Amino acid sequence: MSQDVFFPRLETERLILKPLLPSDAPALLAIFSDAQVMRYWNTAPWADVQEAIAFIEKSNESMRGQQSLVLGIWLRSEESPQIYSSARACRCTSSRSNSSIFVSAE
Repeated sequence: MSQDVFFPRLETERLILKPLLPSDAPALLAIFSDAQVMRYWNTAPWADVQEAIAFIEKSNESMRGQQSLVLGIWLRSEESPQIYSSARACRCTSSRSNSSIFVSAE
């Protein structure tokens, strides 16, 4: 299977969905460090940018292994796209769904 399948870039009139890059870490930290965003998640809010970098590295490694698909969700704007969220979909080995979407409180 082509690696491109697991590193897609999807674009609509309002959104861009694309794999996360290390340069996205500060924007992800702004989302994942928000206690309200993480309220129902299974980890505490992130405390520093290293957690965001580790998440990006682990996500990209999982995509290279074709175990999951993790994309940043970017809102298009006239100036430049702004990250809004990230979404993950994983291969499931049980009847429980293993997908998640994190949405900024903004």
